[in-house]
Amino acid sequence: MDLREMARAVMIVYRDVEEATRRYREASGLSCPRGCGVCCLAPFVEASILELIPLALALHARGEGDAARERAHQAIGEPGCVLYRPEPVTTGHCTEYAYRALVCRLYGFCGRLDKRGRVEPIACPHVVRTPAPPGVGSLPPPPIVQHYRIRLHCICPSLGHLTSINEALRDALDYVALRLGPAWNGREDPGGWPRASARGYRRAA
Repeated sequence: MDLREMARAVMIVYRDVEEATRRYREASGLSCPRGCGVCCLAPFVEASILELIPLALALHARGEGDAARERAHQAIGEPGCVLYRPEPVTTGHCTEYAYRALVCRLYGFCGRLDKRGRVEPIACPHVVRTPAPPGVGSLPPPPIVQHYRIRLHCICPSLGHLTSINEALRDALDYVALRLGPAWNGREDPGGWPRASARGYRRAA
């Protein structure tokens, strides 16, 4: 699959996630506290290489790919996401809010299916609840994490392995750099990408 086509497909999934979580927030009255970034500092934030392909493309287009890769590499093993900034420099304290990963879009406003197919809400202890707007009826079911992970997996299964978000960002930047580099010569990826990691194909530091 063409790299930019892949990124567009990921962003379409994200668009649908945004719409689903917006409806759920409005119906439930749930919202993140203003200025909160606790989830961004969690000990282990998960993402896949695929989820960060749109961001990696944007960073390379801005000439920021190498610097971002180094920051992500240095942050591997550290708690939290390298894209988080404690001061409110951008919406939600994320320096790349428009390109944030799936978990960043869903956490606190979603659910998962248990072994019996029942919905289990994934709650965040820091969210606040306000009365639902007038005219809102019963609470709709929350967006289901597995549904969106499956959609992403179908775009490119070899890039869907979950790892720490900092490692995923580093490897996404490496993957995009190689795909855009002269070795690819405009060709589509002939053999896919290793599911577990892109590290074996990284450029020399």
